[in-house]
Amino acid sequence: MTTYSKAGPLAVGAIVSASWKTFRAFLRHWLALALPVFLVVDLIGAIALSESNDTARGIWAVAGVLATIVGSLLLQGALTIAAEDVTDGRVDVAADTAFAQARGRLPALFGTLMLVVVFFVAAILGVLLVRALLGGVIAGLLTAVVVALGIIVAVRLAVLAPVVVLEKRSGRAAIERSWEITQGHWFLILRVAFLSTIIVGIPARLLGGIVSVAIPGFVGDYAGMAIPDALAAPLPALALVLTYFRIIRTDEPAPVEPVTPVLSPLEPSEPTETS
Repeated sequence: MTTYSKAGPLAVGAIVSASWKTFRAFLRHWLALALPVFLVVDLIGAIALSESNDTARGIWAVAGVLATIVGSLLLQGALTIAAEDVTDGRVDVAADTAFAQARGRLPALFGTLMLVVVFFVAAILGVLLVRALLGGVIAGLLTAVVVALGIIVAVRLAVLAPVVVLEKRSGRAAIERSWEITQGHWFLILRVAFLSTIIVGIPARLLGGIVSVAIPGFVGDYAGMAIPDALAAPLPALALVLTYFRIIRTDEPAPVEPVTPVLSPLEPSEPTETS
């Protein structure tokens, strides 16, 4: 049986299967991590959508963006800690402990994210500038190239959370480490991320739509966002953390510990007779 263990095959099916089984086995634990975050984040979003006043809607929208950034980073950190914890087949770190440990890495997560955001914003601004100057087919081709490069970079940075939280790296060092780990595993990580996202993500969104229709008004909209978000978030995190561990075990074998020779005690020499 495929288990959620650091030692295991570095294959898409094995990783996604193990992550899915662990997600189901400890579903309450993952919801205890994800649901509180989305109850707060999506409440702000639901309030913003329900506001009729443009100024109030804008204020709530800005608050929602900030809450989403902080909440998502905190949740990614907590899920990473929880995912490492269950590699032995049981839950030892409670949800509140995982959040407490993740808070300590929140500045590093935020700083690293800002570096990534600056890169993507610069790329987007460059594309817009070229489109304005050139236009036509060249601008379209350049846009397609930049989008493809963006996907490639996003996959190469897919293990940033484990690097920042578990290896205690940040900023440029974390980005370089993620780039190093994912070298040669780009397509595997892309498939793991895609499959782990849609397996729960699509049914969760359908459930959210049903809830929104069944419960009209603000409560339905709120529940229709929070429930699917909380269900969809843990599995991709589980799968990427497991991918991270198995890549490291495959590409970076544990160092061989030096062997200390065991010396047997010297036996006393036989006394010699003197004539």
